[in-house]
Amino acid sequence: MGSDGPGAEGGGVSASGRLPGDPTQLGEGRYVIERRLGAGAFGVVFAAWDRKSGQSVALKLLHEPSATSRAALEREVALLGAVQHPGVVRVLGLERDDEDVFVVLERVDGVDLVSWVRADVPARRSLAPRGLPAAFGGPPEGGGTQCYAPPTARGVERARAGFARLAAALAAVHAVGVVHGDVRRENVRVAPSGRVVLVDFGLAFSAAAGGEAPEVGVVAVLAPEVLAGGLPTPESDAYAVGALAFEALTGALPFLGSAEEITLLKSSVGAPPVGSLVEGVPADLEAMCGALLHRSPERRRAAMQSLARLAGARANS
Repeated sequence: MGSDGPGAEGGGVSASGRLPGDPTQLGEGRYVIERRLGAGAFGVVFAAWDRKSGQSVALKLLHEPSATSRAALEREVALLGAVQHPGVVRVLGLERDDEDVFVVLERVDGVDLVSWVRADVPARRSLAPRGLPAAFGGPPEGGGTQCYAPPTARGVERARAGFARLAAALAAVHAVGVVHGDVRRENVRVAPSGRVVLVDFGLAFSAAAGGEAPEVGVVAVLAPEVLAGGLPTPESDAYAVGALAFEALTGALPFLGSAEEITLLKSSVGAPPVGSLVEGVPADLEAMCGALLHRSPERRRAAMQSLARLAGARANS
């Protein structure tokens, strides 16, 4: 379903020029719409106030309700309900308003994980997409390595803690047979308390539940085997975590270019080492990132297990 997660870009109240009934209220007036948080292929998420509970919530609605889209939304709720972990957004209910159905979710204010890690890094010039010859060994275009920058000392510690917490959340998701399938920057939020929360399960997949293969997510964070037509797996989620870690540690994703160019690159070469682009990143973080982006799913699985154990050790220390 694309980026529907709480905390995504703001905007007007309506996603596609429509909301059922009163455009500012849902659930017979229980939920007061405040603003739009984000939108995806089938749905839109609004910040809202729950008059009954006195809490801020997020509401996920369908752009154009249909039997297919309602079933997809109900499937997402079922998958979310199977996971109980502080690093996974909580579903508070599935509601109906006239002919529409919507999901009430915990609202996660804050920023995305990459922005949290790089909060102290001065803004850099944007990288121009690399041409294929440059991507196969030449220097990046659009300013070269000056476009990259490592995190600060505080950012390094945030990277260690934040990615360990994300790995622990995904371990809980995978333990119940679910693959998130869309671990992109917008879908990993960090609350003001430092809690890392995985949101938007619109592309989540469970083979055990008899689900069909979902749509693919963003090419930039998809694993090579998924781009080649394979089903999402826990190891492909791990690859996406590696892509986010690479961006957090360098300031850019590991592969740049059009969707076609990135797909070709991932089928042919591995991601560049973090140390080839920036200096000063601790060896443990560089090794973690390299393992998560490894072309071997087994290497990624071991790296995620190590990260999840680190989160447990930090929690008990």
